[in-house]
Amino acid sequence: MTWGRVALPLLFLAYCAQVAGGVLSFGHGVGLPIGLGVLGLFGALYIVLVFSGIATRPLFFASIIGVMALCFLVELPIARDDALIMLLFILAPIIGRFKTKAWPFIALAILVSYFLPFAEPGWRVAGNLSMPLTILLASLVVLAFSQLVRTNCLLVETRDELDRVVRESERLRIARDLHDVLGHSLTSITIKAELATKIFDRDSAQARSEIHQVEVLARQALAEVRATVAGYRGRSLAGELEAARALLSTAGVELTVEHAGAELSPGVEELFGWVIRESVTNVVRHARATNCTIELGPTSMRVRDNGCGGEVLFGSGLRGLAERAARAGGSLEVGPNYPLGWEVKLAVPERSRW
Repeated sequence: MTWGRVALPLLFLAYCAQVAGGVLSFGHGVGLPIGLGVLGLFGALYIVLVFSGIATRPLFFASIIGVMALCFLVELPIARDDALIMLLFILAPIIGRFKTKAWPFIALAILVSYFLPFAEPGWRVAGNLSMPLTILLASLVVLAFSQLVRTNCLLVETRDELDRVVRESERLRIARDLHDVLGHSLTSITIKAELATKIFDRDSAQARSEIHQVEVLARQALAEVRATVAGYRGRSLAGELEAARALLSTAGVELTVEHAGAELSPGVEELFGWVIRESVTNVVRHARATNCTIELGPTSMRVRDNGCGGEVLFGSGLRGLAERAARAGGSLEVGPNYPLGWEVKLAVPERSRW
């Protein structure tokens, strides 16, 4: 709790007038300047606690509370029962620091304010419950206010943490989607450019066609990057299959699609599309395959090839697919496709269809 931002404790300074009135009424001779000086020191120490944040430093906090208590004891014989109001100034910082654990201090102050006047027959408040009730009610107000401020601080911290998590989640989403989008598109552009280079001398017309395809793919990649950053991706499963067929055909890989024909929900269709995109990109990059098969079912799919296989290495793309599958409540399995090749299997729960 930052006391410098809390206005309520400062309202207690208005009670200084009552203590000053007691000093002026009962202070005589040297007692008058001593009483006013002690009251000034007491108020200054209270303001230091309110504005300096010393409540967070136990040693200094205890020292200042101790000096304030000593000032209260010095003021008692001068201001008499009017000095009892100083207990509120001592309690307010204690309540602000200890919250509900401050009840022993509150109880002690109430007992002192009630029983102390009986020790001095000339005091006017002996047996009067007004001061103990004032201390109790004021303590409850400070306690409630400090709890409210603490709750507001926690809400602000929670909001800031949620904002940070949302920003981090969005950053990871954009990074993952850009990897998947650009990985596929740049692989296609690379293969088309390599093909155009190889055939340029013997078939310039086809080379120009391939270069034109490179331009089309580059424009398409730019549009997909913009859509990814904006959080929108419009390509359908059929579009991904068409793009996969074009990429594999350019790389000399035959594609076979086995579709169960079941209707898929938009979320599952998009997830299947991401798996196809990443898997086909990996086939072209690493598999050295001649055939690739995509099997689509209502709640599962599989992409397999007859390439060289190899060790399972979860790079950014496969990690991204695993995260997407986990968010949909599904699972992703990646491994060798015996006797040759590699396969990626995705399964989602039945409820994800709807």
